[in-house]
Amino acid sequence: PAYETRLSLVGSEMCIRDSGNDGRVAEVLAAALAASRAAGSDAANAKREKRAAVAAARASDHAAKLVARLLALDARRAESLGASGSPGKPPRRGAALGAGDARDVVDCLRALRALARAAPGAVAGAAATLAPYLRADNGLEPRGEAEAVSLVAEILAAAAAVMSRADGAALGRVASPDLRAVVLSLGTTPTSAALACLVALERRGCRAAAKALWRLAASFFGARRKTARAFVVLGALAEQWADGLAKGPPADVEEPSALAAAKEPLRALHRALVAALEHDGDAPRDAKIDAVCRAVSGRPPLASALARRGVLDAMLGVGPAAARAKALGSWARVLDGACAAPDAPDAAADARALILAVEEGGDAAEDAFHAVAGATQGALPRVHAALADADGAVRVAALGLLGAVLRHGLCNPRDAVPRLLACLGDAAPRVRDRALQLLELEDERRP
Repeated sequence: PAYETRLSLVGSEMCIRDSGNDGRVAEVLAAALAASRAAGSDAANAKREKRAAVAAARASDHAAKLVARLLALDARRAESLGASGSPGKPPRRGAALGAGDARDVVDCLRALRALARAAPGAVAGAAATLAPYLRADNGLEPRGEAEAVSLVAEILAAAAAVMSRADGAALGRVASPDLRAVVLSLGTTPTSAALACLVALERRGCRAAAKALWRLAASFFGARRKTARAFVVLGALAEQWADGLAKGPPADVEEPSALAAAKEPLRALHRALVAALEHDGDAPRDAKIDAVCRAVSGRPPLASALARRGVLDAMLGVGPAAARAKALGSWARVLDGACAAPDAPDAAADARALILAVEEGGDAAEDAFHAVAGATQGALPRVHAALADADGAVRVAALGLLGAVLRHGLCNPRDAVPRLLACLGDAAPRVRDRALQLLELEDERRP
């Protein structure tokens, strides 16, 4: 059986198993750890806060035990080579863990990620101990190493958000070289996690992370032949680090590059991604589509330019079926992201700064919504045509985008419902099921 740990929270036991559902675990943990003062008597609020404080302490204790378990497994691995284990976890090239221990490593990291998502402070103290696991030399088989690295990068990103700037910068100096190596060598999932971690560290004032991000952007931007990895990296940076790219190279980065030479680096990156999508190349079309959609998520006004140039229309309706399905699904996420609430301003700011941040954030969010909504409404004929596509995956993706359009009130339900009813006769069960689900949702909204 998978390694199992138990965490007592608010008088109940929770079991974190090798289920892959740590997102749900994080939701439950977050609810248990919450200490918001809901409506009620002072006594009830005091009792709630006391329970939350106890839960937070237990979560920290649980995280410490999980880390201790990881170090014990590493010590056992070191002993198999005739060497002693070390709390610093030095790399042990060539030492493989047994199947049971390998499962334990991944399960411990999954449990720590669940804790990090719900209570980042519980794992922040262990960040320096976990950072060496980014070296992808944990005694696992290749797929396990990729998952372990992804998990550790996610844990560190969550922990960085609650660290002081000094602690975040210190962690970044240690972890940035390994994170950059992950981006250059591992698959899509660990690459995305490593980039998100670098961005989180850079936001805590880590200059090493900022330099790593810029050098990655400059390297892949300047490549004459862009691979799928290049579009994964550039798309992620355009989405998550748009502000950093807009500022240009950090002051202590002196090496020349095509990106640094651009007057407006972020706009130059956007142009390069769109140009790559419009022309055939070595990289798969779906990788280019994903990069462009992520760039729009980072700068929603770009959606208007894509619509004016006909790029969005072509993206949704031209090319192989897999690419069109990817475009429809990715654009649905862009639309949902543009309609999401903006991030809360930093509570450390003064009152005037907070008011200005809220006002500016509200205006920016409204502009983002209008840009993406307008582009999406202009592309609705393509979405409608995709509902009758010969490929089932395209039809499912088109229903997903139509559902997002309905959810955000961008079309008249009277126009969409007949199309959904027609999909109930589709030959593919998944198309019928998705159409029925959307009809049921519309019935709940408008009985």
